[in-house]
Amino acid sequence: MAVHATAIVVGMTRSDDDALHWAGDEDAELAPGWKPVGEPALVQPAPDEPDEPAMSATTLVLFGVFAGVFLLYSAGWALSALQPGPAFADPVAQVMYDVGRWLAVISAPLWFACVLLVAHGRTRLWWLLAGVLVLAPLPFVFDGGLA
Repeated sequence: MAVHATAIVVGMTRSDDDALHWAGDEDAELAPGWKPVGEPALVQPAPDEPDEPAMSATTLVLFGVFAGVFLLYSAGWALSALQPGPAFADPVAQVMYDVGRWLAVISAPLWFACVLLVAHGRTRLWWLLAGVLVLAPLPFVFDGGLA
C-alpha cells in the first residue's frame, strides 16, 4: 500500500530567482557579533587581447626546425661522449673532463628551453640561430662520427 503525500505551500511564488536569494539578502549588515574586516575586492575585467600577439605559422615551423636541430646536436654530443676519452693522471681532471662531456650533451636542449622561456619576439629566432652556430658537436663532425 503506497501513500502519496502532496504538500501545497500557499503564498510562495514559482520564480527561478527566488531560489537564489535568502530573506534579508538586501541588508548589508552582518549578524550580531560579527564585524566586517577589510574592504570589498574589486574585480578587474579580463583583458580582451593577450599580452603577446599569436605567433605565425612560419615562426612555429622554425621553432620545430630548431628543436630538431638541437635534438640532433644532443645526439651528436652523446655519441662523442660515449667514445673513450683521454686518460688523465689526476682523478679530479678525469672527473671534470667526464662531467664536461655530459654537460655538452644537455647543452643544446637546455639552450632551446632557456631561449623559449626568456626571449620574446624576433630575438628568440636570433638566439636560436646563435645556439645552432655555437653548440655544433664539432668532435662528432671532425672525427668522422664514430671513427
